Amino acid sequence: MITLNELDLGSKKYTSNIFFGLAETKEEIEQVYNLRYSVYSKKEYIFSEKYPNKKETDEYDLNNQSIYFIARYNNEIFACIRLIRSNPLPTQVIYTFNEPLELINTPTQYKVELGRFIITKPNNLNLFFPRGIVLIFLFLTIMQYCKQNHYVGGYAFIKQSLEKKMSKLKIPFYKIIYHTKNINRQDVLYKYFTQKEDPVMPVFFLETQFSKYINKIIGNNFIILRKRDGLYKLRYIVYNILMKLLSY
Repeated sequence: MITLNELDLGSKKYTSNIFFGLAETKEEIEQVYNLRYSVYSKKEYIFSEKYPNKKETDEYDLNNQSIYFIARYNNEIFACIRLIRSNPLPTQVIYTFNEPLELINTPTQYKVELGRFIITKPNNLNLFFPRGIVLIFLFLTIMQYCKQNHYVGGYAFIKQSLEKKMSKLKIPFYKIIYHTKNINRQDVLYKYFTQKEDPVMPVFFLETQFSKYINKIIGNNFIILRKRDGLYKLRYIVYNILMKLLSY
C-alpha cells in the first residue's frame, strides 16, 4: 500500500489508525476485488454466479485502466473507490448527455471517473465507526492524487441512496441531466442499474470544488486535528455529534 494519509481515531479503544492510500500489490488489488464481490453480491448488484472466484472485475480492471484507493484498519481493507482513466469514460458510455459547461473545454486526458464506492465496517469491530469521516478521507486522498496528476474532474454514477447520504454531508457531486441510458443484460452491473427502488444517477465533480470542501472540513480543529502532513487525529469528544451527522 502506498500510504498518503493516516487517521488516529482519538481513543485507546481502537487498536489501529486508519491508513488511506493506493493499493500497490497484486494481493491488495485482489482484496479489493473480493470486497467488491462481497458487497455487490449482498446488495444483488451483480449476477454472483458469474464470479466463481469471488472477485468482481470488469474490463476497466482487466485492461489496466484503474487505480484503487483504499482504507485499511488492522491490515484489513474495508473501503475502496476506483479511479478510471479511459476514453470514453464509463458514464459517457452508459449515458447520453450534454457535457457540463464546467468540463466541456477540459481535454480528455484530464478527465477521470470515480466508481465502486464501497465503505464497510472493519470485521470484529464493535465500536462506533464514523464511515462518513472515512469517506471524506478517501476523497481527500483521491483529490490529492488528481491535483498532482492534473486531473480537472470527471464523472461517476451513484445510487440515489448514496446521493442522499452525500447531500447530507454536502459533498460536491453535481447531478447530470441525461437523455438516454444504454444498458443491457450483458453488462456487469445490469442488476445494479435496474433496481427501481434505488435508481442510479450520473454526476460530475471538479477537483477544485472537492478540494475546497475537504480542506474546510479537515481544517476544522473542532472535529479533526492535523498533527503533521498526512497525519490527522479525530477528536473523540465529538463522537456524539458525528453519530448524528457523519455516520451512516
